[in-house]
Amino acid sequence: MSFYWFNVSRYSNVITIPKDSKKVKFPVDQQFVFGFIDRNHSPEYVVNDFYLVWRHLVPGGIVAFHDIVPGPPENVGCLMNQI
Repeated sequence: MSFYWFNVSRYSNVITIPKDSKKVKFPVDQQFVFGFIDRNHSPEYVVNDFYLVWRHLVPGGIVAFHDIVPGPPENVGCLMNQI
């Protein structure tokens, strides 16, 4: 993780949320052009994380997920059609 922090620390426009995303609330006027989600892979968290970012995307913004693979319901890829 230190390699990650080293790289993102140089950019003031990167927001990293190293905590339980269910406890995160962005300011109403917060906007994102891009959201990259990679943390808890349980279905409940994947859906929560998506909508947490989606509500703040600018028109034409992008949400990307890590670990998108087909498989059992606990895999992120199985939720993509539901979201």
